[in-house]
Amino acid sequence: MLLESFIPVALMVAGVLLCLTLIYILRQHKNKGESPFFLMLIVSTLIWSLGYVFEIVFSDEKLMILSAKAEYLGIAFIPVAWFSFCSAYTGRFNRLVKTQLFYTLIIVPLITTFLAFTNQYHGLIWAKIEFSNIGMYRVLSPIHGLWFWAHVVYSHLLLITGSVLIIGNAILLPSVYRKRSILIVSAALLPWIANIGYLSKTTEFDPTPLAFVASAFLLLWGVYRYRLVEIIPIARNVVVENLDDAVVVLDNNHVIVDMNPAAERFLALPKDKVIGSKAVEVFIECPEALRLYNSETKVSRRVCIKRGKKGVKKYYDIKILPISDKSKNILGRLVVVHDVTDIKRAEEYARKQRKKLKLLNERLEEKVAERTKEIEKLLKQKNEFINQLGHDLKTPLTPLLSLLPVIEEKESDPDLKRLLDVVLRNARYMKNLVVDTLNLAKLNLPNLEFNLEGINLRDVIEDTLRDNEHIISKGNVNVENLVDDVYVKADRLRVKEVLTNLITNSVKFTPEGGRIVFYTESAGDEVKVCIEDNGIGLDEEQREKIFDEFYKVDESRHNVDSSGLGLTICKRIIEKHGGRIWAESEGVGKGTRICFTLPVWDDEGEE
Repeated sequence: MLLESFIPVALMVAGVLLCLTLIYILRQHKNKGESPFFLMLIVSTLIWSLGYVFEIVFSDEKLMILSAKAEYLGIAFIPVAWFSFCSAYTGRFNRLVKTQLFYTLIIVPLITTFLAFTNQYHGLIWAKIEFSNIGMYRVLSPIHGLWFWAHVVYSHLLLITGSVLIIGNAILLPSVYRKRSILIVSAALLPWIANIGYLSKTTEFDPTPLAFVASAFLLLWGVYRYRLVEIIPIARNVVVENLDDAVVVLDNNHVIVDMNPAAERFLALPKDKVIGSKAVEVFIECPEALRLYNSETKVSRRVCIKRGKKGVKKYYDIKILPISDKSKNILGRLVVVHDVTDIKRAEEYARKQRKKLKLLNERLEEKVAERTKEIEKLLKQKNEFINQLGHDLKTPLTPLLSLLPVIEEKESDPDLKRLLDVVLRNARYMKNLVVDTLNLAKLNLPNLEFNLEGINLRDVIEDTLRDNEHIISKGNVNVENLVDDVYVKADRLRVKEVLTNLITNSVKFTPEGGRIVFYTESAGDEVKVCIEDNGIGLDEEQREKIFDEFYKVDESRHNVDSSGLGLTICKRIIEKHGGRIWAESEGVGKGTRICFTLPVWDDEGEE
């Protein structure tokens, strides 16, 4: 009698608690993606529990029957909710419960609910409805119809399958999850114990809804206390199972309690033969892992193991991580083995290649040093040869250039006088060639130093124009110096040499009455200097080659006495100053502009 009085009250209290729990879940966790099947299980259990309470409490037979029919809104769907939750939790039958196939599972519950509310027309749920008195309560004692038993078979198949899934998964959990395992198994067994009691007529009241309430609360506690739904199926089944690294869980007794498929491959043993074995019996080829086991902190070591009959060397990084509870008590160890054989081989290959490269570099440096010495020796010999050649050529040219003008002046024969003029011109050309060659050879020396100072470009240009006044007058050209007081960092004599070459070049190729202009432009930390004429101009090919050694542009220029080294010397001098020099022209007959750059003189930065 005490039990019969307690069950309705318990169901009422449980119903209220389930309502509050459901409201809390919906408000606090609506955006966290909790399992919809778990919510479905709670709602179905709530409907069954409250419907059963009203069935017992009501004294009117029509209301009792209506309450019994309403119970089927929960009774019919609980098996589907339970099976779906267990499937989602264990990761089994995911395709069935997480796709459109799920809707096939609820076809039978929908039919059952419809038949329950229309039972008066067919009697497939209750073939005959009777009432009986149990203590102070009046309850239904129906004779069940054909569809009821079909639904019972369908429901029990889902309940049994879900329970087997969840109990089997709990058994396979490692010992560190023992509390969770007990909770899960208890939640699965409670409804069956209650249902067996009801079917065996131990009590007239059906305690099954109350058992489902208790089971739901146990699972609810597991979800929000141990995070079962999040950790186990995702972290354990998805991440760990698919790791390439071998993962083995050991308890404090050195017993293997769990491992992933990669560990099976590493140990070359199936999981069912390894679980429960001592680590010392399994890690025969890797005793290093056992030596690291007792550390209370994370440790790692790289080891070399000979695998197989041929003793092939394999390299592994072994990590031992202690597993602790909230009280910092060590529950076991996590052994992670990462195969680094390919990395080790790559490192060894790279080390050998670095060694070869080092030897190659040393040999190359020796060869470069030898070649450098040879080049320096050849350059020295070349410079000595050029200097000696210049001296030897200048020695006979000096008296020749002194005597030829005297002889030409005294000679009266026109033909002979014309021949003497040709000889004098070629002698002068030879002298200029020797001087320019010696000058260019000096400019090519790497250790040649310039006397760099701050010079006023306007003054230097004016001085150079005065020095070359006879050339300008002879050419009958007009020269303008539009340069203001601009200071550059340069060797004064070398800049004058560049300007002299450019003036001579422009005068030669500018017709009488032509115009030559000097001007400058600012270019950041440089000054751009230009000399522009309206002479015979240049085409594109000529602009590219004009600074090459011994280059003479065309036949008209060949008729003019020139060594072909003047602009080359200008280029060397400007480059020695860290500047650039180039030619610009719009085409033949449209004049030429030669520009070069020099660094700006900084009064504050230079002392």
